[in-house]
Amino acid sequence: MEEQIPEAWVGQEVTVFFGQEGNYQGGTLVSVSDRGIIVRSVRGVAESVYWYPISSVTRLLHGRSQGAVVSSF
Repeated sequence: MEEQIPEAWVGQEVTVFFGQEGNYQGGTLVSVSDRGIIVRSVRGVAESVYWYPISSVTRLLHGRSQGAVVSSF
């Protein structure tokens, strides 16, 4: 990912596509840096926090993957 990650998306819903084709995780964008992306996902009462190194991220969508996609990075 050569472009700068959109920091304006912090606190908003995103979908991170990573690794091999088809791997993705949706959630709230917590943090972005030149080293990685942190996403918080809540399902029911369970909360998980995921860190993705920039080298593994293939795509970042603003919004939900199955809903209306607002933007793509």
